[in-house]
Amino acid sequence: MIDLILYTIYILLAVGTGLALWSALRHVRVTPLMLGVGAGLLVVLTLTYFLADTTPLTINGRTFDDVFWLRVSDMLIWTSVVLMLIAVLGVIVSTSGLSRKLK
Repeated sequence: MIDLILYTIYILLAVGTGLALWSALRHVRVTPLMLGVGAGLLVVLTLTYFLADTTPLTINGRTFDDVFWLRVSDMLIWTSVVLMLIAVLGVIVSTSGLSRKLK
């Protein structure tokens, strides 16, 4: 029964992602800023994947040593940290008035 639930979740996730992308591409005009953000995200994801730590973890007496999943989990953690730092930097720049001084 668990396998059926998992496969249903995977199918719903794929369908939902596909519909969201289709809707976004159909109704939103892609601007250079959007392309830059998407490319930047892919670069950060790629860099954090290849720079990820693959040291096996022991959790509750069980060793996790699958290199792929260790890289993916580390990638997601570090990507979220990098994106939060970029957001904080953006808030600092916008509140400091630096962006208006550069114009």
